[in-house]
Amino acid sequence: MSRIQTLSPEFIAEAAWAIEQVKRLVKGGLQPGEPDSLNAPDDYVVLTPEGGIAARSGTTCYSELCNRYKITDSDHFDDEIVFTALVDGNDDPLTVRVFNLSNSAVEGEKYVVTSRLKSGHRYVVVESCDPEGT
Repeated sequence: MSRIQTLSPEFIAEAAWAIEQVKRLVKGGLQPGEPDSLNAPDDYVVLTPEGGIAARSGTTCYSELCNRYKITDSDHFDDEIVFTALVDGNDDPLTVRVFNLSNSAVEGEKYVVTSRLKSGHRYVVVESCDPEGT
């Protein structure tokens, strides 16, 4: 019996983005700092959506689309880094689906570190504990 395997929309979007970066690199369009996310493809900093990501309920984990960011060096100081939003050719944010494995909700509009499981699912690794900071 034949088996059909499909790719998730998030995987397709990530693959399309990677192909676009290679095209830009071949054309000489990448700036020196841009390939940063290619050096650590399994870890992203994302900004959670306004409503956050719901807490895990039993064995069910929930997810939301989050805006991707890259880390760049500060223009002003050697000991600082800056989060820079990743956008497509239309200046629309690049997003990635992020799951919350925790039994506590992830707040909205928070920068969080994510990683990817071997299954390909991206999850929140750490969230800021500061209730006032984003």
